[in-house]
Amino acid sequence: RGHVGETDYIAYWKGRVVNAEVSGNSISIQCESIFTSIQRPGLRAKFEYTCRHALYSGLCGASAATYGINDQIVEITNSSTKFNITDCASYPDGWFTGGILLVGAYRRFIVNHVGTIITVSRPLLEAAANDFAVVYPGCDHTMTTCKNKFNNILNFGGFPWVPTKNPFG
Repeated sequence: RGHVGETDYIAYWKGRVVNAEVSGNSISIQCESIFTSIQRPGLRAKFEYTCRHALYSGLCGASAATYGINDQIVEITNSSTKFNITDCASYPDGWFTGGILLVGAYRRFIVNHVGTIITVSRPLLEAAANDFAVVYPGCDHTMTTCKNKFNNILNFGGFPWVPTKNPFG
């Protein structure tokens, strides 16, 4: 908005043209306010040192079926949170920490793995000794684990080379 002869103008309305239709000698222009851009989703990716992708998700690219081991539960202790699974001993301690224990249709997050013992985050009352379980290895979301454990470095979603010192600070 402004006045004839003046050089200062004030923005009275901001937006964008969405559609324009010509009809005879007139043009009908359809516009929308700049505030409609707020309805669009913003950036969702996190800018962090470690990988931002959920393990075994489409963005991660690691295949759960490739890395899972299927074995029988020998014993369940500690209010159904500790599972003795023999095949887990063939992997280094911590290999399954951060992974998933699947018994039938029930899943639990693995909080610790030492030898044959898998500890889950909450009780799995539906499981019993001699049931079969699938144990999926965990990930600490570091670049080293992505490369060495899952051979998945091309899908690593972290930014490990971000400087720790702010050049503007």
